Amino acid sequence: MAGTATRPGGDLTFVRLAGAPDDLVRDFHAGLLRSTFPPDELESLDDLRATLATGADGVLALDGERIVGGVVHEPFVGGAVRLVGYLVVDASMRGRGLGPRLLAAARAQSDSGLVLGEIEDPRHFAVSADDDPVARVRFWARLGCRLLPLPYVQPALHDGARRVRHLLLIALPQGDDPLPEAVPGRLVGDFLTEYFAASEGTVSPQDPDLRPILERCEAPTLRLWPLDRLDVVDVDGADGTDDTVHTAADVTEG
Repeated sequence: MAGTATRPGGDLTFVRLAGAPDDLVRDFHAGLLRSTFPPDELESLDDLRATLATGADGVLALDGERIVGGVVHEPFVGGAVRLVGYLVVDASMRGRGLGPRLLAAARAQSDSGLVLGEIEDPRHFAVSADDDPVARVRFWARLGCRLLPLPYVQPALHDGARRVRHLLLIALPQGDDPLPEAVPGRLVGDFLTEYFAASEGTVSPQDPDLRPILERCEAPTLRLWPLDRLDVVDVDGADGTDDTVHTAADVTEG
């Protein structure tokens, strides 16, 4: 039931995001989301409310009355694809397995055949005291996620926002079973077209950012790659079919 609070273990309370009290949604957006994501990667509070009212869902983790983690996911292509838009854990709770628990709870809310996520390419985003793209890639790799060979660009999420370049589009496993070797190119293309239209209002087939991505999606299937094969996303690099290994040492070391 929407808004239901449960205690699946430990001292945390887990609350379903769809149907949660508005003050909880507002505090989540103003607190963890705003402090974690830069403005161009964060949808507005009104847009978050709207997506939750039209099919998006998620889970919040509460330590008493304090929100210490959350995940938000949204359906596309009639529910065949689901995008994990946000996964965030308070700094005080990191390293305790809360992120995987939130993702597991989110999986139980959806039967989408393809689940996707967006993460920063560590070759283009610097490590800082507050942000570590290298560690984030390792986190998703440990969960069994794989990389789509696309020169991905995130659409502008709201008026005044800019598109975000140098992101990676990844596929998330649905449970204990590993991901398939490849996913349908047309399904990914349909998702991207819908995502850009929903975010920006229109989609042009000649869009200089979107066109090279959709051209790769014309292939019958898109192979899923390990997250250390960052070269497969480059516009002038591998096209996703080359088996030559080019690892990213800054991701795999440590």
